[in-house]
Amino acid sequence: MITPSSAGKTTLLALVTLFIAVLDSAVGGGDGHEWGYDDHNGPKKWAGTCKSGLFQSPIDLKQSISHLRNFEPLVFFLYDKPANVTMKNNGHTLKLTFEQSCVAQMAGGGLPAAFSLAQIHFHWGSEHTLNGRRYPLEAHFVHYNHKRYDSLGAAVGKEDGLAVLGVFYEESSEEADNGIVDKLLEHLARVSDEGAEFKMTSKMRAEELFPEDIDKFFRYRGSLTTPECNEGVLWTVLEKTVPISSAQVEKFKSLKSRSGKIEENYRPVEPLNGRNLYRRSTHHNGAPSSTTSSLSLIAASLASCLLLANKVA
Repeated sequence: MITPSSAGKTTLLALVTLFIAVLDSAVGGGDGHEWGYDDHNGPKKWAGTCKSGLFQSPIDLKQSISHLRNFEPLVFFLYDKPANVTMKNNGHTLKLTFEQSCVAQMAGGGLPAAFSLAQIHFHWGSEHTLNGRRYPLEAHFVHYNHKRYDSLGAAVGKEDGLAVLGVFYEESSEEADNGIVDKLLEHLARVSDEGAEFKMTSKMRAEELFPEDIDKFFRYRGSLTTPECNEGVLWTVLEKTVPISSAQVEKFKSLKSRSGKIEENYRPVEPLNGRNLYRRSTHHNGAPSSTTSSLSLIAASLASCLLLANKVA
């Protein structure tokens, strides 16, 4: 028997379920379905800012139209510190989070502040292209301005909120496996299904995912490359690549979403629409550098982090 009390509970449960479904749809990119990379829910079907935004990412990084700028070198703090890493298959990509009491940070290179590392994820093939060339893999190191915002979520959509570092991976002519990438791939089966996560048994350093040469990079203002495609993102994309084997690239494609294997997960390039694309010049010609100010920002951040850690201890 359905009593007035039980009927009310049933109605409330139905409303809550409907609200969650609508919220999930909005976060997933709109149009009443979850976004993805297939024909029915891929980039051409993404709505909102993904469709109407003028300053979208990724773009083709054309050297011929880039403007040389005398940026100081990029500075990475605690990227060299071994940390526990959690891998997660979120149904769109492989995401890595590094567990550190003091968070790794990126500064310098013309950035307006020190930005804290929130997570790393991968796209196969690459989202950005270099002079029209698409690489088999691209890693995105997502950072947020921790001085202004308490979390990554709070920084999304803000003009000074996010700074993302892009790193290309290129298939090596020797077809040699990348030892660091192998560290990830040996656990990939544990996160093959959407929603699965696994805490790696061995520690990693974030800098291990970098190329040997990080001197040259591109810089432009763009957006997140997945719905909601929020703009206001300061992009830095390294010019040099990291070697990887074709077999390793194929292993990324074994990850699954609810609709099947994730064969590819990149958004096609977007038009520049009058934006400036900058490229770092490594010839300084005696020009003053703001590297000292970048180091000061990081030193101040480290001091406050250590002070907080001591208080907690």
